Amino acid sequence: MDSDLQQIVETKQLPAHLAPKLEKLTPNTCCEHRSWGVGKIREWDLVMGKVVIDFAGKPGHTMEFEYAATSLIPLDGEHIETKKLGDLNAVKELAAKDPGALMQITVRSLGKQANAVKIQSVLSPSVISDADWKKWWDSAKRAMKKDERFVIPSKRTEPILFHDVAPDYKEEAFSAVIKAVGPKAELVAVEQLIKHAKVLDEAALQNVINDIDQTIAKTPSSQLVSAVELALGRDELVQESGKVDKFGSASINKYIPKDAKAFVGLAEQLAAGKQGKFVERTAEILKERWHGFAADILPYANGRIAEVVIDSYKKDNRVEEILEVLGRLIRERKLHYDFLIWLSKNRKAAEFKPLVNVQLFYAILSVLELDTLEGSRKSGRLQDLLISNKELVKDLLQGAREDEVRDVTRAIMLSPVFEELDKRSLLATLVKLYPFVQAMIIGQDNKSEGSALVVSLDSLTKRKSELEEIVSKKIPDNTRDIAVARSYGDLRENSEFKAAKEMQAVLLRRRAELEAMLLRAQPTDFKAADTSSVNIGTVVELSDVANGEKLTYTVLGAWDSAPDQGIISYLTPVAQALHKKTVGETADLTLESGGHRKVRIESIKAYNP
Repeated sequence: MDSDLQQIVETKQLPAHLAPKLEKLTPNTCCEHRSWGVGKIREWDLVMGKVVIDFAGKPGHTMEFEYAATSLIPLDGEHIETKKLGDLNAVKELAAKDPGALMQITVRSLGKQANAVKIQSVLSPSVISDADWKKWWDSAKRAMKKDERFVIPSKRTEPILFHDVAPDYKEEAFSAVIKAVGPKAELVAVEQLIKHAKVLDEAALQNVINDIDQTIAKTPSSQLVSAVELALGRDELVQESGKVDKFGSASINKYIPKDAKAFVGLAEQLAAGKQGKFVERTAEILKERWHGFAADILPYANGRIAEVVIDSYKKDNRVEEILEVLGRLIRERKLHYDFLIWLSKNRKAAEFKPLVNVQLFYAILSVLELDTLEGSRKSGRLQDLLISNKELVKDLLQGAREDEVRDVTRAIMLSPVFEELDKRSLLATLVKLYPFVQAMIIGQDNKSEGSALVVSLDSLTKRKSELEEIVSKKIPDNTRDIAVARSYGDLRENSEFKAAKEMQAVLLRRRAELEAMLLRAQPTDFKAADTSSVNIGTVVELSDVANGEKLTYTVLGAWDSAPDQGIISYLTPVAQALHKKTVGETADLTLESGGHRKVRIESIKAYNP
C-alpha cells in the first residue's frame, strides 16, 4: 500500500475496505462522476483529507476521501475520455485517419453503454463537429462492417460489441442450423448462414441442405407459412453459395394454393421480404401456366405482390397484355387498396400512363366506399393519399371531359366515405382545377338537373326500405353493441368498442346520405316520357357508325343501373351524351371500357316496365 494511502487509512480519513478503490484514483488519473462528468485527479490533500479534481467547468473541485472512493469511477490510460483529456488533437487526427481504430477504443471504453447514441455524445462535438458527424459516422460504420471483430446491432439503442479475436460466425451459424428444432428456429439460423454461404465447403453445405429438407418434409400443414419461408431461405442459401446446379431448389409445389385468393392470402402471411420471392418461385414453377394464374391473382394482390407480377410480364415482353388486364380490373373496380396506393405512387412510369384516368379515380372511390360500408379502416392510407395529393387528383382527371368531371364531383358529394372537412378539401381541389364545378357544388348548376333527382318507383322503395332498416334495426343494434363493448372496460384497448363506434359513424353517414337523397327524389313511372328526343323513360336504339353494330339503352332514373340489360341512369356519361338527341343524329359515347364510339340514333320509344 502506498505510504500516503496508508497514512489516510491509519488517520481514519478512509475506511480500510475502501483503500483499494482510492488507490485507483491517484493524481493524474482520469475519472468520471455521474453528475459532473469526466475529470482529472490533481492531488490528494492529506491535511484537509480531500481529493482535488479538475472537472470540465469545475476546476479544483474537492471531495472527501471516502466520498471520492465511492462516487468516482477511475478511467484507465486507454479509455477514450483519458485520451481526449491527454491529447485531444491526437484523437481528432485518429478520427480523421482511421475511424475504425477510434471505434475500437471507444467501444472498449464504453462497454455495455457503447450504443450509437452514447458514442455520439462522447465523440461529438469534442472530437467530430456536429456538422460532420453523419458523414464521419457512415465511414465509421463501413470500417466496422469490414472488421469481423465488431458486432453491429440493428437498433441504435443496443450496444456495439468488439471482440479481440473475431468469432467464427460461419461455424456458429452452421452449428445453429444443425441444432435448431422446428422450421422457425431453423429459418433464423439459415438466414445467418446465408451471409457465409460463399465460404461453405460443399460437404458442409450438403449436411445443412439435407437437414433443412428433412425439416421441411416433417413440417405439419398447420405451420404452412414457416415451411414456405424455410424453403425460400434454403433456396437463397443455395443461390448465394453458387451451387444451384448441385443442390437445385426446394420443391414448394405442394404449398402453392390453386385458388388465386388463397395464394395471395398465404403470400401476405409471409415476411415482407419473402412475399416477392414466393411469387417469383411460383412463376418459375408454373412456367407457361403462370400468366393465366397471375391475372387471377391481381384482384387480391397488395402492392408488393402486384409489382412482382407486373415485372414478370415485363420480363416476358407482355406489357400490353398486363395493361389490358389491369385496365379491365380498374373498370370492374376489382383491385386491392394497397395496390391502388402502389399504382398511384408509380403512375408517372411510362407503361402506366394509359391507366391513369377517370376510371382509376372511380376505382379508388369504389374501394373506399366498400371499405366504409364494411366498417373497416384498412384503406385509410389510400383515402389520405387521395385527399392530400392534389397532383394525383390532377393526373387522374387529366384529359377528362366536362361531363366526366361533373360526374366525379357528384360522386364525391354523395359519397359516405369522407368526413366533411376532407370532402370540402377534395372539392376545393376540383374547383381549383375545374372552376365550372363550383356552381354545381353550391347548387346553382342548371346542368345538374336542378336540385331534384328523378327516380323510379322501385328504386325509391328500395332506398326507403334501406333507410328504414338503418333507423329501426341497424342503429339500435349498434347502440346495444356499443353499450356491451363499453362494459368490457378500458376503452383505450377495447377493440370491440372501437369497431362498434366506427360502425356507428358509417351508419350515421349512410342515414344522412339517404335522407338527403330522398329529400331530392322526384318519383316517376315514366309513362309521360317525351319520345321526340332521348329523355328519361325512353328506350334508344343505336347503330355504330363505324361497323353498324346495334346497341340498345334504356334511360331511367338516377338510381337505376343494370348494364347487362342495357339499363342506365340518366346521370351517366352515356345518357348525358344522348340527352335531347333526335332520330338520325349522332353522338360520341364514352364506354365503360374507357374507349369512345360514334353512334347514330335509329329509334326512340317509350319505356314499358
